[in-house]
Amino acid sequence: MKSIIFCKETLLVNITAEDQGLKLAKENISPLLQKLPASTALQNQAPPRLTPVYAGIAIPSQVSYVARVMKAPAYNNPTAAILMLVARELSNSYLYKHIRVQGGAYGGMSSFDPSLGLFSFLSYRDPHITETLQAYKDAQNFYSNQLLSADDMEKAIISTIGALDKPLDPASRGYISMIRAFMGATDEMRQKFRDDVLSATPQKVRDTLADYFSQAANSKAVAVYSAREKLDEANKQLTEKLTLENLVEIERD
Repeated sequence: MKSIIFCKETLLVNITAEDQGLKLAKENISPLLQKLPASTALQNQAPPRLTPVYAGIAIPSQVSYVARVMKAPAYNNPTAAILMLVARELSNSYLYKHIRVQGGAYGGMSSFDPSLGLFSFLSYRDPHITETLQAYKDAQNFYSNQLLSADDMEKAIISTIGALDKPLDPASRGYISMIRAFMGATDEMRQKFRDDVLSATPQKVRDTLADYFSQAANSKAVAVYSAREKLDEANKQLTEKLTLENLVEIERD
């Protein structure tokens, strides 16, 4: 592990500072970098294959935390802008209504992270498990088959553009620049992404999601954090059973 992490070949230094701060950082970091060894790890190893999981993790809690995650395309994929827009719409509309207002959870939301290639449904301090998982499936079916109204479409576009163009402090600008470098996101790609959000239509959203959700279903992973009793009860109702485990193993005499 040490030889893989602490080596010159895989090092990237990201610093956000004024000119004087950058000068001092370079002067003091350079000697340290010279001491780092070359990597002895095997190169070009195949990445590990990730298999979908259906996990229930027992914790001492009266509420649940329910997540459903699927593989998603990269930033430069034409689908990405639609997924970003829909994640905002889901959080502000469908999941807010069904998970928080009707379900009584403190939070119900969706997120799309193109840097990780994940599209997520999430609930926070949730009194339900099976109902929430069903709401996630219902949300997918709804957006795959129904057209957004003109008002909802406009609100979703405004919300997404607002998230893309929000003001950033220096630390955030430096961090986001690093993430964009990891992703290979150029200014041209960012402008194309923004244009795709602005040109989205209800028909394009529906058709894109019908295709995406049908394909991504095979890659889904579900994780539920809740009390053991609630997980056991949920498994009595779920077709796909949760594999149960304790967050902390308790030693017994």
